[in-house]
Amino acid sequence: MMENTAQNQESFKDRSGGLKAFGVVLIVIGGFNLLMIPLAVLGSIMSRTMDAGQSAGYWVFSLLVNLLTYLFLGGIFLGIGIGSIRLKRWVRPVLLSIGWVWLLLGLLVTAMIFFVMPKMMGNFMLPEVSDPSLIVGIVIMVSGAMSILFMVLLPALLIWFYSQSSVKQTLAAKDPGPAWTDACPPPVLAMSMFYGINAVLTLLASFLGVSFILGSIITGLPAVMVTILYGLISAYICYALYRLDGRGWWTAVVSTAFWTVSSLLVFAKNDPMDIMALMGHSDQLQYAQEGMTLMLKYQGYILWLSAVTLLAYLLYIKKYFKRA
Repeated sequence: MMENTAQNQESFKDRSGGLKAFGVVLIVIGGFNLLMIPLAVLGSIMSRTMDAGQSAGYWVFSLLVNLLTYLFLGGIFLGIGIGSIRLKRWVRPVLLSIGWVWLLLGLLVTAMIFFVMPKMMGNFMLPEVSDPSLIVGIVIMVSGAMSILFMVLLPALLIWFYSQSSVKQTLAAKDPGPAWTDACPPPVLAMSMFYGINAVLTLLASFLGVSFILGSIITGLPAVMVTILYGLISAYICYALYRLDGRGWWTAVVSTAFWTVSSLLVFAKNDPMDIMALMGHSDQLQYAQEGMTLMLKYQGYILWLSAVTLLAYLLYIKKYFKRA
């Protein structure tokens, strides 16, 4: 038995050293996100002080989203980093699931920095700024370089390393026991994690007190209840997809179509500035109206692109489900 194990280990390149090195990198990333939590709290307090017209619900929502985002990212990267150092087999599918979302989001953010952000910043600039073009150029170059480095190149490097067959074989040899990720194919696991995160963010959005239903805007307690319902639906989809339950797949398809149509109808029937005001923005819209209008002009295209991409991916993973 020991001879067979030794022969199996010799048949592939041992990537233990690389797994431990990348584990350290991931731990550093996780620690950096956790260190951002105090800055996020300070930034939220300052924004609340400077923007007296900002609603309490929107402020609480923004604060909780920032805190939970950094807490989640810090915890997940620390966990994956420790798991990679310990050579746990669950690390590979989890990191690849996060890595692809990270990379796609990074490409979108980088494109917006170079093609949309310059026009937005020009409209957001206060009149007393002497040379707005110079400031915009510096901000775009620095932001673009940081986005390319940390939102594109870094996740691409992680995907390249962890997708190698030798990494998979190394983890299988070092951690032969079953892992919780074995019950769910990696493509489905990625979508399950997506809906899990969406469930948390949607439940937090209940603090806004604003929701959409097929072109209609509702506010107050009914909006809170509808938003909570949307969050619970996303939570169910997360669980059902992980269990490879076809009912969860169909729920994801129907809900995606419903939410997309509702959002498109809302932006078609209502002034985007009125929607932003209902969500808690007021004073800051007085000087940033043109910039906000430019940003919201792309909302329909973003919704269509997001919906088509999500539905296409759901069709791709349909083959994994028992009763789809």
